[in-house]
Amino acid sequence: MLEHYRAVLGFRRQHAVLRDGEMTDWAAEGGVFRFVRRGGEVIFCAFNLSGEAASITLPEGRWVGIGETVGSIAATGGTVHLPAWGICIARKA
Repeated sequence: MLEHYRAVLGFRRQHAVLRDGEMTDWAAEGGVFRFVRRGGEVIFCAFNLSGEAASITLPEGRWVGIGETVGSIAATGGTVHLPAWGICIARKA
């Protein structure tokens, strides 16, 4: 647990927009909460807060998966299939 917490804090330090960026496009669909952070870069975040798998569509644009070190699931063709309790973090290319 401590190693995961350290990885998440390190990831947040690498992306200042996660600390200081404007949070837009908030939405909750079923058990999934998602939003976009805008600043020096644009980052999409989605969190499946349920015990059931879910599929979501990313906002318009080309997105590159980041956050594999913290367990992020990669998006495929503008859609992401989140397992129960899964997350997706992607940067706009």
